[in-house]
Amino acid sequence: MLALAIFTGIFVIAGVAVFSVGLVSKRDGQSGGRPDTGKLLYIGVLIAVVGIGIGIPAMLLVGNADKTSRDATGGVVLTASQERGRVLFAQNCSTCHTLQASASVGQTGPNLDVMHPPQALILNAIQMGRARGNGNMPAGLVTGGMADEVSSYVSAVAGQGRVAAENQPAPAASGGAPAAALTGKQIFLAGIPSSGALACGSCHALKDAGTMSATGPNLDAALKADDVAAITEAIVNPNKEVDPQYQKGVMPVNYGTALTKAQLALLVKYIHDAVHAKS
Repeated sequence: MLALAIFTGIFVIAGVAVFSVGLVSKRDGQSGGRPDTGKLLYIGVLIAVVGIGIGIPAMLLVGNADKTSRDATGGVVLTASQERGRVLFAQNCSTCHTLQASASVGQTGPNLDVMHPPQALILNAIQMGRARGNGNMPAGLVTGGMADEVSSYVSAVAGQGRVAAENQPAPAASGGAPAAALTGKQIFLAGIPSSGALACGSCHALKDAGTMSATGPNLDAALKADDVAAITEAIVNPNKEVDPQYQKGVMPVNYGTALTKAQLALLVKYIHDAVHAKS
């Protein structure tokens, strides 16, 4: 803005100078009896100088305003599709989710800045809904291209508010237990929202946990032959081997970093023991 003001000022001063010179020349011409042949030239130069000095900054300001409207928190520049997704998010999702880029502070669903989900997971949640958690997210809040726009927008901007979110006190999870004191089953059912680790039970069926979601494979069947090491690998590197019945990229890849080693070991042991329990 300062640079534009200086730029405009220089051209306005130049215009005034040209105009002044024109007036002086005009008076000299009249006093000497010479025809005022340069009048139109000076007027033309004045118009050009003032036009450039005002017109170019005006165009830059308009362009900058359009760019700013598509800038999200943290300097993320949105595409036209993502900008439409931002509008749709505000209309359909902001009351339940926290997302700093949209200035939303909903508490019913996960904090998307902390969760920072991949686009495939967001799209899956929009299409299929989520039945667990504090509220029930219905399927198909938006559909088709609109779902693509929302998922693209959220995946692009989520995480911009993560630092602020991580500085907040970690909420209690599952029955009020502090995150550090959770059991493997509690982590499976509730996740650890403050770290961005989602609840496994929101996407997977497991008889011992009483979960029945079909977003991901049924763990009782899928992990029946797996040992602790294989289950750990499936959690921390979920895209290494994906059942062809399910979409790659839906399961978050952050469990290895979002959970501490102790929490991951508790979760894996719980799943292993639940899957291999004698009927």
